[in-house]
Formats: sequence, structure tokens, C-alpha cells
Amino acid sequence: MPREAQIAYSHPPNPDDEDWDDKFKDRLQRVVRSQQLHTCTRNTCLRYDKHGQLTCKCRAPWELSDEVQLDCEGQYKPLWKNRFMNNFCPAISFTLSCNNDIKLLLNGSDTKDCMWYCTTYQSKKQGKSFNLSALMAKSLLYHETHSGHLDDIHDRNRVLIFRCQHTLNREMEFSAPQVISYLMHWGDKICSHRYVPLYWSSLQVRLQANFPELQKTRSV
Repeated sequence: MPREAQIAYSHPPNPDDEDWDDKFKDRLQRVVRSQQLHTCTRNTCLRYDKHGQLTCKCRAPWELSDEVQLDCEGQYKPLWKNRFMNNFCPAISFTLSCNNDIKLLLNGSDTKDCMWYCTTYQSKKQGKSFNLSALMAKSLLYHETHSGHLDDIHDRNRVLIFRCQHTLNREMEFSAPQVISYLMHWGDKICSHRYVPLYWSSLQVRLQANFPELQKTRSV
């Protein structure tokens, strides 16, 4: 099966399609082929060890396994039939068309490593759009130095909100699949039902017309 680097920019099938099961299997295979196969390169995972040899920091290729294994020490080994295939969640791969990795945590050591990884990942250097408070402070400073011509407090507040909104829109970062979805007018969700607004005032009038006992009694 050829590798499709651009599959992440395609629209997932609609679950309401009659042949959705076949489309699900086909798309899942294509996404896994394109996103889940590990490739060792100098820019990603290859590092020099203490002997001066280039080795994969992810320890690929991995040991094959024809069945799921679990020993008495809590060491879990999933089914592994491809030495360079990452574990993945089919639902995530199909819906997001992106690389993902899953692991079953059964002991304290693995849990500790996972928590350490998540903590260091979250606390890494922030991008310019990750800190909203800094962006708001920057907008407020600009507003205070460029709003001298506005005398009315309502106009000043209105312009402040307008500038804050445009600051967030200007600095917002989007993923490539999200940008493609917007450009192609695909939307960002698939709904199984069509929703309509429901206004409480109209509902209340209809209920009171059909059930007069719901009317509140007024004391004279």
C-alpha cells in the first residue's frame, strides 16, 4: 500500500453513509500506513550512544509478539506484528488522521514516566499564542496609549474589546488539517441530527394553553 502524506488534509467519511464500514477500514489502513510507521532519521530519533553509534531513542525496531502478554510484574506487551509500527487508537487515527500512541499503565514505574513526560511537555517553552494573559496585557497597553481621542467611557470599552478580539484572532495558531477544513467549507463536525433553536417563552405559552392547571394562581 503506498504512503499518502496528504491524507491528513482529507475529509473523513460521513457515518451516515451506507458503505461507512468499508470506508472506515479503508481510511484506517491508509492513515496507519502514512502516520503510524516509525522511520528513524537524524532529525527525529537517532542519537549517538556512549559507544559513538547511532541508535533510536525510541528503541525501534521493537520486538515482535504474536499475542498480548502480561507477566506477574505488571509488564504489558501488546500484539506486535510490525517492528516499526507504533501502537495506536483506531478511533483517533480515523477521525483525526494523525499520529498517536497509546500505552496501558499497569505499574508505578510506567505511570511515573508518563506523568513526567506530560509535565515536561506541558511546561516547555510557550509559544506566542499560548499565554492569553500576556496578549491581553499587550492589547491593554496599546489601548491606553492610543485611545486619547475617545472621551466616552462606552466607546473606550468597546474599542478595547474590539482590539483584544483582533489580537487573539491575529495570534491564533491552527493546524494544517483545520485550515484545509475551513478553506474547503467542510465544517468542524458531523452531526447525526438537525438541531433547531427552542425558545422557552413559546414553549411556556404552549404548555399553559394545553395544561391550564400550570397557570399560577394569583391571590387577590
